[in-house]
Amino acid sequence: MTKGSQADVNPDLKMERLKCNFNIQEVTFIFDGGKDKTLQRKKIEDVALNIAASIDEVPEECLNLKERYDNAVRKSCVYSNIVKNELLEITGLEALGTPVLRRTADAFFKDVSPFMLHLGMFVPTIIGQCTPEQQAHWLPKALEMQIIGAYAQTELGHGTFIRGLETTATYDPATEEFILHSPTLTSTKWWAGGRE
Repeated sequence: MTKGSQADVNPDLKMERLKCNFNIQEVTFIFDGGKDKTLQRKKIEDVALNIAASIDEVPEECLNLKERYDNAVRKSCVYSNIVKNELLEITGLEALGTPVLRRTADAFFKDVSPFMLHLGMFVPTIIGQCTPEQQAHWLPKALEMQIIGAYAQTELGHGTFIRGLETTATYDPATEEFILHSPTLTSTKWWAGGRE
């Protein structure tokens, strides 16, 4: 996949690029939002590709289901450290929930990262919808993976039968809070697949 810190470019693509009658670099700057953003993207790609190139001892296609799961969790831990220690240092919080994050994850995972929802949706929700006080409390915990956000959509007992939902949310005016109640095992929430 990589040689040094550069991604291999398909020879046919290289040949087609030589035929262009416009400045490829200038168009790249436009697509990325400016020269500084292109340089930032390339720096991020170098970090991700250098690590991704050496992360799999055995190709994922040769692993059984349990090994693939364990491998994905292991790689997710490596990836979350890259996000915390490299990516956020380069971009600040702006990378979370953006194509930059998605592209770097794609360098690591053939399938969806177990932490992509956390980094791509949960953390950006804290940034975009919490008060400064809430951010001060929750954001460091989320970035350090002390808490991991999840998206629970489907109750075990009802699947897509919406009228069969068992969980209730009751507003308590005294505390100004919603009280969530899942009364049975069948009201347990389950992840509905590789949602992003």
